[in-house]
Amino acid sequence: MLEDVPDEVPNFSIPITWVGIVNRQTYIQIRDPFLSNSTIISMLTNLAIGLSPLSNKRGIHMSRLENELQKAISKTYDALEEFTSTLALGSYNSQPCKTSHVTAVGTYILKVKTPKTMLNSQQILRYSSDVSFNGSKYQKKIGLTIPILIACPCGMRTIGQLGTHTQKGSITLSIKSSDTIDEKELLTILNNVSHGICELLKRPDESEIIIRALRKPQFVEDLAREVAAKTYCTFKNTLAEGSVVHIKVHSQESIHTHDVEAEINMSLKEIGENLEEN
Repeated sequence: MLEDVPDEVPNFSIPITWVGIVNRQTYIQIRDPFLSNSTIISMLTNLAIGLSPLSNKRGIHMSRLENELQKAISKTYDALEEFTSTLALGSYNSQPCKTSHVTAVGTYILKVKTPKTMLNSQQILRYSSDVSFNGSKYQKKIGLTIPILIACPCGMRTIGQLGTHTQKGSITLSIKSSDTIDEKELLTILNNVSHGICELLKRPDESEIIIRALRKPQFVEDLAREVAAKTYCTFKNTLAEGSVVHIKVHSQESIHTHDVEAEINMSLKEIGENLEEN
């Protein structure tokens, strides 16, 4: 009989915070999160599946996590969060541990129209779900990332109507809450405060996107704050005030070798209190 090596006692009983499988790509079957119909889509997803193990075990049984994944991907789900919750529960039950944790980041191709010529185009989104399970309670977070164009306000002040430097960037909005969150509302918030970009663009479309960005130049800080304010106004009556909002704006600077980022991480209640002070 083969020895069960992971169940051996470790040389040092130092707790491992997290251990598991990362960069595991697979397709999952879910209902389209951004269309009102019941279309089932196959979404390519990057997974991290792991556990907070017991300190008296040398290792975990990685193959059992893969077994649970194979069971999970054989089903169809109403939302990405349902898939990650199912996999977190199965992973927790697969072996002794303190907590299971599953992160899924899917690539979603949104069909859009170009801003001027109204041709069919696509916007590449990152749709994510993060779930932990401790045997009695789930902690859930859902997120969305969109690509954007950013124009620098400083250059506009200096150069005036000649323009300013622009750069490609992204905004991520994620919310940790026990309440149900509609992904379409996250997309609406992000699109309302930023200058979204897409794949196919003819010359009139390119000009329109650039002009929009120049008419409203934004620091990454401006974008982060606007997303926070919109998020509060959208969810203040539907989500618990303790729901945690995380916003990250990334700018791939065009005239610097470095990039720039801004982040906000606070509860809905804290955002509301800050808005009341203004």
